[in-house]
Formats: sequence, structure tokens, C-alpha cells
Amino acid sequence: MKHVAQLALTGLLLVSSTPAGIPSPQEDAVAAAAALPYPENYRSTMTLYAVVDRPDGMVRKLYVSLPALEAVKNQRAYPTSGDALYVIENYKAQSANQKYLLDAQKHMIPRENPETIHVMQRRGNVSGAMDNWNVQSFQVASHTPDLTATLSECWSCHVSAEKRDFVFSRPVLQKFLLTRQVQRWDCPKTNRQLCDQHLDPQ
Repeated sequence: MKHVAQLALTGLLLVSSTPAGIPSPQEDAVAAAAALPYPENYRSTMTLYAVVDRPDGMVRKLYVSLPALEAVKNQRAYPTSGDALYVIENYKAQSANQKYLLDAQKHMIPRENPETIHVMQRRGNVSGAMDNWNVQSFQVASHTPDLTATLSECWSCHVSAEKRDFVFSRPVLQKFLLTRQVQRWDCPKTNRQLCDQHLDPQ
């Protein structure tokens, strides 16, 4: 079954053009976005490893592909075949009487479907690329790029995570690997500001 999932994921990710030919968002944002398709069926082929609540009513679910998970587990570099993938689902929390609804564990209850997803994919070497990552944001309802997202702003932030291969949640993923429990926490910061859990341990 595991082998079938791996094959399915490989087929999912390689529907785009050869990763070595994908420019970085800084080089050509339009071409980079076009080369990274909507990751169909990612929930069944990827692993949910964290859920984050923020005070502005956003709930984010973080997924990782098997090749990326194995790279972190074995302390190896992410493969540049296009198979190393991260997906973040962005939900609005359910509310009533101007208050966010909470579950038994005091976590926000997200709406049924996310509004957007952010995708980050490691691909082949391209001269001048930002460590060979490509990024895109999608509207979930239409599976089309979210034109309100500014990819250059994504990278201006991720540059500070260079020693973690530009992945902010890598320490969180390492905790997931140790516990095999989905990491869940409340982040006191709004929007996409860094949470303490995204920082390297001292």
C-alpha cells in the first residue's frame, strides 16, 4: 500500500514540466507559477503533521510529501526531482455571536473547506534560483492560482530560514517524527507572522 502511495505521489507531482526547467519566482514569477500545478489528491498522498490556530480566526493545516518527510527523517537534502512538496491549507474558523467556535480541546473549529492553499516544491538546479524552491498559492474552489498572493513576498520571508533549507516548520516536522502525533498549537501572532514553534530550538 505504501508503495502504491509513493507511485501515486510521484505521478501527481511530475505532471508539470521537468523540474530542472522551472525558474525561481524571482526570475520569472509567471513561468514559475505555471510550472507548479494544483496538487490534486494531496490529502490522500501526503501527511498532515501540524495544525495552527491564529487569533485572527485562521486555521492552517500543514502537509508534507513522503520524499520530503524521508529527507528530514534521515537528515538528507531534499530531492530536486519535484517530489519534495509542502502544502498549507488556510481555513477560516467557524464563529457564532462574534466568537470563534472551539472543540473539546479548546482549538478553533475550521470551516468545512479551506479557502486557499500554499504550495512549496523543491526542484532541479537553476542558476540563480532561491535554493531551487518554487512556490504558488491556489484558490481551492477553482484550483487556479490566487492572484492576490505576492510570491516575491513569500520568498523575502523564507530567506531567513536558509539554515533549515528555507522551511520554517522543519523543527515542527522533526517533533512530529519523534512523536508521530500531529502537532497542534495556538499561535499568538496574526496573518503569516512566525510562531515560536517555527523557530529553531535554543
